[in-house]
Amino acid sequence: MRIGDTTTQATLTDNATARAFAATLPATVQMSDMLERELYGALPEPLPAPKSDRQTDYQAGQLVYWPPGPGLAVYYEHAGPPVPEPGMVVLGTIDEGLDAFTGLDGTAQVTIARAD
Repeated sequence: MRIGDTTTQATLTDNATARAFAATLPATVQMSDMLERELYGALPEPLPAPKSDRQTDYQAGQLVYWPPGPGLAVYYEHAGPPVPEPGMVVLGTIDEGLDAFTGLDGTAQVTIARAD
């Protein structure tokens, strides 16, 4: 993942939504800060999101898909209430470089690609 001049690393979760997301890469998403806990942006196309994989709680460092959006979020801090129903699907976890998502003013362009 590239945000500004910083490259971060993430590991995708093994579920149908993450596999469908990986098939769309590389992707660039315009993201905005939301609730001082996450960067959020719209994906061009919806992904499959089985109800059995959805959850309402989150952890800092998670990359998630929010099906009503269709939205992509990176949680950089655990603060505030859980997300509302219908929940979200965890796509993966930021392994290193989570601090690149904090302290941004306004919006950021995030490019996500597979590692070689």
